[in-house]
Amino acid sequence: DIRPGFDLVATGGPSRLLKIWNTETGELVKSIKKHTDWITALDLSADGVLLASGDRNGGVWVWESASASEFHTLRGHQAAITAAVFRADSNLLATASEDGSVRFWEMNGGSEVKKLDAHPGGVTAFAFGHDGSSISAGRDRKAKLWKADFSPARDLAVDLPALPTGVALDHEGKRAFIADAQGVVRVFDTADAKAVGEIHANPPSIEARLTALKSDSAGFKFWTAAAINARALATRHEAEEAVLAVEDSFIDFSRRARALSERAAALNSKRDELD
Repeated sequence: DIRPGFDLVATGGPSRLLKIWNTETGELVKSIKKHTDWITALDLSADGVLLASGDRNGGVWVWESASASEFHTLRGHQAAITAAVFRADSNLLATASEDGSVRFWEMNGGSEVKKLDAHPGGVTAFAFGHDGSSISAGRDRKAKLWKADFSPARDLAVDLPALPTGVALDHEGKRAFIADAQGVVRVFDTADAKAVGEIHANPPSIEARLTALKSDSAGFKFWTAAAINARALATRHEAEEAVLAVEDSFIDFSRRARALSERAAALNSKRDELD
């Protein structure tokens, strides 16, 4: 994640090291060795003061982003952390886990204020809305909306075709976005949970595009003509380059011949003088 001022970037991964980088110089500012397993989630607060990190062993820590000093150790989860997200006011941290729960922690004292048993089998994604509402998704292939007071609002999607891997709410909280393991982002209206569209992150293969073009006779003819024209232009360009290369060689040969003639004339003139 990147700090709101764009001056620091925090990274984590299989090395178990939480690293903080200076974006201006590219230098490593701090390397924190605290996690006992892969770091699987992190988030910088909106005010840029705090950094939260979670790991595959269920460990969660909060740090001061400027000094990298430990701020809170948050214990409660029993499985891997899949999301660590600050609310917009930076006063509340949500952590989601493969243990099926989402826990909320206040940042003044680091105490847990609420636990949601959100998704049996594991929570795979969580996000706050701008107004404090939230959305979660899990291995039960459901997505749920939650009110700002942590009470359930509605089931947003059930029986999703693939495992949900990411969720988001728009700024006004009117649209929800659910990404899955197949590369599809589904869009829902939060007011009535109706599906309003899909975004396909994985483009169709070249073979599929050609098949679609062939089914569209006019389109296929257009692109076939375009391909022929492009090849013709390329051939013409290659021919022009060949002509230019020959002309350059001829010019270079003429220059050399002229220079040899001038040298021969000079030598002959000198010989005549000596005779």
